[in-house]
Amino acid sequence: MATSFRIRAAGLAAALSGLLFVLFGLVYYCFTHGSTGVGRNDTLFGLDYGEYGRMQVVWPPLLALSLAAYGATQIPGVGGRARTGLRIAVVGLGLQVIGDVLQYWVSDPDIPSEFYSVPSTLGFYLDAFSFLLLAVGLVLLGIAAIRAIERPRWYAVPLIAGLLVMPTVIFPLLGFSDGTRSWDVIYTASRVPLALCWALLGMDLWSGPAAPFGFIPLRGRSIGTAVHPAAE
Repeated sequence: MATSFRIRAAGLAAALSGLLFVLFGLVYYCFTHGSTGVGRNDTLFGLDYGEYGRMQVVWPPLLALSLAAYGATQIPGVGGRARTGLRIAVVGLGLQVIGDVLQYWVSDPDIPSEFYSVPSTLGFYLDAFSFLLLAVGLVLLGIAAIRAIERPRWYAVPLIAGLLVMPTVIFPLLGFSDGTRSWDVIYTASRVPLALCWALLGMDLWSGPAAPFGFIPLRGRSIGTAVHPAAE
C-alpha cells in the first residue's frame, strides 16, 4: 500500500509540475514582467515577478520526483542508456533550482546592481544549461525506451518532451517579442505542450498496470517485475 501511494503521489507531482510550469510562465510573461528583456515591473495579487520567481523553485523537484518514480517502475531492463538519460534529466532539474535560487533568492532582481551581479548572471546561465541537460536526458531516455520496446506507443512521450524543451526555452531567449500582449501569450503558450507531456507522465504513474506506457513486452525480455507497484 505504501508503494502504491508513493507511485500515485509521484503521478500527481508530474501533473502538478506541468501545471506550475505553465502558471509561472503565465504570471511572468502576461502579468508581471512581460516577454521582453526589460521588465514591466507590474504586480499580480500584490506580488512582482521577483517574488513569483522565488516560488518557481517548486516545480523542478516535483518533476524530478516523478521521473525517479518513472525510472524505478517503468524502465528497469530497458538498459543503461535509459538510466543515464534519466540521471542527466534529474541533474538538469537540480541545476534549475540552483539557478533560480541564485537569481531570485541570493540576488534581488528589483535592484539593478544585483540584477547584473555575478550570482544573478550565473543563475541565468545555469537555468539555460539546466534545460539543455533536461532535453538531452529525456531524448536519451525516450530513444532507449523506443528501441527496446516492441510496440513503443506512449513510450515516445519522454522523447517528445525532450525535443520540446529546447524550443520552449530558446524561443524566449532569442528575443523575438516586441512587448505586445500577443507575444506575451505566445511565449506562455510555448510552455503548454511540454506541460502536457508531464501530465501524460503523471497519468501513467497514477494508472498503474493499465497505464499506456506500462509494461509492454520488450524484445526478448520483460520490463522489470510482472506487477506494477501501484497495483500492490
